[in-house]
Amino acid sequence: MKSLYESLVSIGFESLAAQVYVLLVEKGEMTVSQIKKDIGLSRTSIYEAFTYLLAYDFVEYRKQGRNALYKANHPNKIFGSIEQKHKDFELEEQRVKNDVKTLIGMYNLANKKPGIRYYEGKESFWQLYNETLESRDIVYTIENEEAAIATQGSMEHYDKDRAQKKITQYIIVPDTPAGRALKSRTENDPYTQVRILPSDKPSFKSTIDLFGGKLLIATQRSEEPIMVVIEDPDIYQMQRQVFEMLWSSLK
Repeated sequence: MKSLYESLVSIGFESLAAQVYVLLVEKGEMTVSQIKKDIGLSRTSIYEAFTYLLAYDFVEYRKQGRNALYKANHPNKIFGSIEQKHKDFELEEQRVKNDVKTLIGMYNLANKKPGIRYYEGKESFWQLYNETLESRDIVYTIENEEAAIATQGSMEHYDKDRAQKKITQYIIVPDTPAGRALKSRTENDPYTQVRILPSDKPSFKSTIDLFGGKLLIATQRSEEPIMVVIEDPDIYQMQRQVFEMLWSSLK
């Protein structure tokens, strides 16, 4: 069975801080001199422990003459620390999962298999759009109605960065208010070409972006976007040809 000290260290307490905190919980208010005498730590080590404990509100102190008296705050404070640890772990776990998917895609490409990556969330959405800027290749986009509405008014920063890098984007949009607004807004933009898909044509259920040999498919069916990236020269070339045939049929 773990000691109290070991349990605190296991949830993220610094080693010295755990020793000092357990002592203060057990004995109540103490001065630095009393702590030094009780557990044999140097004054420097004790002050290092208090830097951590005060920062996370695990202890408090009051002045009594020339001395400072330190006492532990209620141990319920530890639950907040555990909850934060869980949140940090979940974020790190998601980052690692995305990194592993990227590694799998790279591995598959190296072994002549299509590289496939899966992403969720708005943060990943913008991360993938930054990839289009890093590739510095022409971007070919087929946008569906949900995406046109969801990104309306939020793409200006991306468009500005793309123009600075002189990256051209060809966009096919549905004949909707959002689609027509995009065409009107980019009428004089030399790096953005927009053509409208007539309302009598079948609408697309997902957005497609082609860039740098990659196919990005995104859907806005839920509050958080879902994206799949496929890296394969044959798949990319086929989708590029489909895009160009559709583009040439529009005005």
